Amino acid sequence: MAYNLIAILIYSFLFSTNRSEIPSNSFYDKEVVHYFGETAFYKNAWLSRWEKPILVECTGKYSSVDYDKVLQLIDEIRPELGNIPIQLVKSNGNFVVHFEDNLSNFEHNIAFKNDKVPFGFMRPTLNKRHEFLKADLYIHPSLVNQKKYEVLRHEFCHALGLMSHSYKVFSSENLLGKTIFSDEKAYEKSLTAQKIPILDKMAIQFLYNRVLSLNYSKKEFEVDYLKN
Repeated sequence: MAYNLIAILIYSFLFSTNRSEIPSNSFYDKEVVHYFGETAFYKNAWLSRWEKPILVECTGKYSSVDYDKVLQLIDEIRPELGNIPIQLVKSNGNFVVHFEDNLSNFEHNIAFKNDKVPFGFMRPTLNKRHEFLKADLYIHPSLVNQKKYEVLRHEFCHALGLMSHSYKVFSSENLLGKTIFSDEKAYEKSLTAQKIPILDKMAIQFLYNRVLSLNYSKKEFEVDYLKN
């Protein structure tokens, strides 16, 4: 039986794994492992990911450019999802990108009562094993151009299983934490980014390599990966 998570991720968030199954950290460098630990465990408790085909659908008031941007993200992230297929569909999607034409979903949501209205948010529906059944992404109607697609990339990562945010600083560009740039040129380049950063892609790939079961806890992860 599916249930909707009460908390909503905001832009402004079957078997136990044996240690012998854990891959060497040489493939995923220290920053990737640390970033994964910061962003993949929802409420510091569990992992979530898709275990069935992902059918992406655009709804609402979207342009041909919006549609192409979604298609670009699908093509970009497909190699990181292992054997989980992902495609863009016209209807009956389970990964729905809502390009909103009004503020009803933003202004009347109890989750935002004590916060500023966000630029976008993602509402997941999971089963009891923490597998995604559906993801709904909402993009604020006032957003245009670069900011709109930055928010889209951010929420896309949430909807693929990076369910949290990090308040820590990373040297590599990322969407869900903070970045320390080497110089002003690197910062300016990030403002015109068109793709999901490598750090986010590697964290998603780590999630979908299926070495970690969905009931693997953050505490176990920290012992196995971060305490060494």
